[in-house]
Amino acid sequence: MNILLIIGNHARHLFLANQIISSFNNTFTIIEKRNPIGLRLKNKYSKRDKNNFLVHFTEREKVENKVLSSNSLISKKNSVKINSIQKEEKKVLEILNHNKPKIVITFGCGIIRDPLLSKLPKYSFNFHTGLLPYYRGTAGNFWPFYFLQPNFVGITIHRIEKKLDAGSILHQTVPKLFKNDGIHDVSCRAIYDGVNDLKIILNKISNGHRPILVVQKKNGKIFSNNDFKPHHLRVVYELFDNNIVNCFLNNSLQKNTPQIISVQYEKN
Repeated sequence: MNILLIIGNHARHLFLANQIISSFNNTFTIIEKRNPIGLRLKNKYSKRDKNNFLVHFTEREKVENKVLSSNSLISKKNSVKINSIQKEEKKVLEILNHNKPKIVITFGCGIIRDPLLSKLPKYSFNFHTGLLPYYRGTAGNFWPFYFLQPNFVGITIHRIEKKLDAGSILHQTVPKLFKNDGIHDVSCRAIYDGVNDLKIILNKISNGHRPILVVQKKNGKIFSNNDFKPHHLRVVYELFDNNIVNCFLNNSLQKNTPQIISVQYEKN
């Protein structure tokens, strides 16, 4: 079974790729260059916001390197690097036509549009950091902390469709919350657990099982890069001192429960 991965170049993206490459021999990887984690702030922001920003992204890199620990691809033979999936669409199409994958998995790459979108196989899924339909778009596992819903952190594996993060859902993963968890502990655990679930699903598909996809019936807010501002970090680091999980576990926060979709397969 041929698999094509289209990913970004951050540690979290390489972690997923390495896990899939280790488990499935016929895997080809396209790595798209993404912006560095935590771009430098402009001078217009206050000292407190700059400090929170630095703390947030320094800690993210630290925890990701500890939990996910992937700074390079383990197999460079079957991989290619690109700068932009939109500007190098022809190159991606050539790889797609040559490899003829049964499954395409995207994680952290740019938006895939036509004509490339229409050429993807039936089993083409995005590994989305966030629970759909609640948190669509970017930073899907930051906003649950900002809105004091750490139990809404998770992963959604959904079909890639024209409308952003609106494709039918294959599976969702929600990490367990532990005492003294910080925002990045939960986010990284979600990715780690989600990748493990993905490997199980891919193995099932390779053995002939046909997954059932669930259509999204609700529309959540689509968060863009412009929605996130450094002052949003005040809630996590100043108001709660990165102890939102403890407050949740101690029943100090109002609790809502997300509806989670676990993969199901067609009966033979």
